[in-house]
Amino acid sequence: MKKLFALTCAAIPALIIALPACARSTPQIAQALIGLTGANGTAPCVGDGTAACYGIPNGAVALQPDMLPAPGASSTWYAVFQTAAWSGSLSVSFELLESGASVQTAAGSATAAQNSTILVTVPQSVPSNGYSGAATLAVTTTATPTGGGTPATLKSAVEIEVGATPAHQVVIALAGPSGFVSDTNSPPCIGGEPGSCYNAPAGVAVAWPLNVSAPSDAIWYAIFQAGDWRGGFQGSTFTLTERGAVVATLGGPSSGGGPSGLAFTGAVVLPVSNGYAGPATFGATTTAIGRHGNSKAKLACKAPVVVLAPPAS
Repeated sequence: MKKLFALTCAAIPALIIALPACARSTPQIAQALIGLTGANGTAPCVGDGTAACYGIPNGAVALQPDMLPAPGASSTWYAVFQTAAWSGSLSVSFELLESGASVQTAAGSATAAQNSTILVTVPQSVPSNGYSGAATLAVTTTATPTGGGTPATLKSAVEIEVGATPAHQVVIALAGPSGFVSDTNSPPCIGGEPGSCYNAPAGVAVAWPLNVSAPSDAIWYAIFQAGDWRGGFQGSTFTLTERGAVVATLGGPSSGGGPSGLAFTGAVVLPVSNGYAGPATFGATTTAIGRHGNSKAKLACKAPVVVLAPPAS
């Protein structure tokens, strides 16, 4: 049975950036989050401020990470998109790779409005082919703007673990920049505790993607999922990369772990402009150390970001 444990959140300064010239040539859409999610209550869902999705804010998303699937188990493959001044159609292709070889594919589609969060889900099962170990879910999306124009190709990938691999039964389930509000319910958060994380049940994570954003306060975060594993996370680091160069680095808190389940680490980000706008990459890395220090796993993930120019004053 999966349970939850939380890591302390730290407040650290950081950079989110802008330059008007580049912003005009970059489609204002990002493939913010991808992965596998289970069904828990009404999750997965996008918030509209009502009980229909646990009362989470408009644009936030509730997911039950299922990044350690057993072969043959039913799951849902998903992609979350965020838009600003962009609307159009999305054609989404999912691909599961084991040892670098494609073993399963799926496809989905959606229509995207401006200034919205879009969730695309496809029911799917991991193949029962005897494989156990690290795998990759890769998602490629063709985003065609309303009224025609040149389609954009969005690509991202995330690492999962298939089957029983005791030495590495822990992954980064979700990571990226998230919006937040000033109360105890603020995303990003993990459900299951009374009076926290809205009404989300245990096993459900809530995040508020800010992958397409002008400079603003945010939280850079990572949510981990563990299976048959106990331990802690050290050396958690968040980065923002622009034009191939790291322009912001944050150190997240280290912490011991508890029972198997979900864990959170994050840092408050303060907006600082350096005169750039355009595509960028968010990165999260950490070292997962087993309970007795006899196993270590380097975990890493990346997420696409579009940095927008700040509103005209």
